[in-house]
Formats: sequence, structure tokens, C-alpha cells
Amino acid sequence: MENLSEMLLQNLKDAGCSHEMIKQFLCCEEEGQIQEQLDLLSVQRQKLLDKVHREEKKIVCLDYLVYQIEKQKTNKMKTMNEQLFNKENVFGKGEANTAYAQYFQGESYLHPLTDPEACSIFYS
Repeated sequence: MENLSEMLLQNLKDAGCSHEMIKQFLCCEEEGQIQEQLDLLSVQRQKLLDKVHREEKKIVCLDYLVYQIEKQKTNKMKTMNEQLFNKENVFGKGEANTAYAQYFQGESYLHPLTDPEACSIFYS
């Protein structure tokens, strides 16, 4: 029976129970007040859950910051790549290819390399 009491005490400590709460719990144990023991455990459980939720909110804030920074980085890379493309592209970008947009992922552009009125072959 001594071993059971030690295990109970250690379990309460491991659960983060205060010294005062452990004392109350053990008094209820001696007096056979099971519902009061359950109530004490329920209060401790709620305290732990509240702490977990507070910490979870902090994690969500960090995740949001990471998301925003990565989004900024991606937009900056896209802008840099587009500027480089426009600088080195000798053909030009052309108009948005809305007629065939369903067949492409991302954006598609058409820029005729030939004059459709002067040439019977259309190159884009």
C-alpha cells in the first residue's frame, strides 16, 4: 500500500499539481471524498489545457510570421525573375493567352513573331 501512495504522490507531482493541491487531494483520499478528488483533478486538467492553448496560440503566431516571410520571399523572387526575363527576352512578352488558359498551369502569353496579315503561317 505504501508503494501505491508513493506512486499517487509522484503522479500528482508529474501532473504539475501544486503542493497545496496535493495536500487537499490527500486529505480527500483519507476521508474517502472521491468526488472532491475528481473535482481537484478536473481543475488541474483545465489549468493544463489552458496553458497548452496559450502556447498553441504562440505557435500559430510564429507559423503565420513564417508564412508571411516565405510569401514575401517568393514574391521577391518572382519579381526578380520577371525583371531578368524581360531584360533578356528579345521577342517580348505578348498578351495574356486567355483563350487557351484552361490548358496551362500558371500564366500563358501569346506574342506573334510573324505578322498574321503579311504571312500565312502564324508563329508565336
